[in-house]
Amino acid sequence: MHLFYLFIFSLLLAASDALAQDFCVADLSLPAGPAGYPCKKPASVTENDFFYHGLATPGSINNRVGAGVVQASDAQLPALNGLGISTLRLDLPPGGDGTRGGPPFISPINSGNTTALAFASFSSQNPGLQTTPLALFKNDFPSELVAKTTFLDVEQVKKLKALLVALINSISSLLIFVSGQLFGLVLP
Repeated sequence: MHLFYLFIFSLLLAASDALAQDFCVADLSLPAGPAGYPCKKPASVTENDFFYHGLATPGSINNRVGAGVVQASDAQLPALNGLGISTLRLDLPPGGDGTRGGPPFISPINSGNTTALAFASFSSQNPGLQTTPLALFKNDFPSELVAKTTFLDVEQVKKLKALLVALINSISSLLIFVSGQLFGLVLP
């Protein structure tokens, strides 16, 4: 009887791809799904699938935002596929930021004499961007609905909408730029 269970257990181990699969390198020739890209056949995996030198190179700051962003996700580094992680490099020139002098708690300002370098890590292989001010105050929702949602009175919501719309417009170019870099959008 024990021999029978051992035989069945051996068949299960031999038949299970999940137990034998050590990695799932992205096959970038196929479309990505909710769980990432389909896996390459192990025979077509190369060492280049496990290396990405893009983060060692500063991003171009010659754009309307004045900040350089370099992304590393499964599209650039296929070996990250299925791990649920990604990262990016942000380069800010001296005296520069995406909002051209916005408040430092809203956007980073490099007050030094050399380009500032920052790295961000995400617990998603395809991170999104959502900001609370944009979600609450730059929309077409009636102020009464926002007031009920935030427990503010309607007059406070109207004042915040007026105040934050101007602020949001000043930082939106940075958000659009970073989002574009994350999701591969080409911006002028």
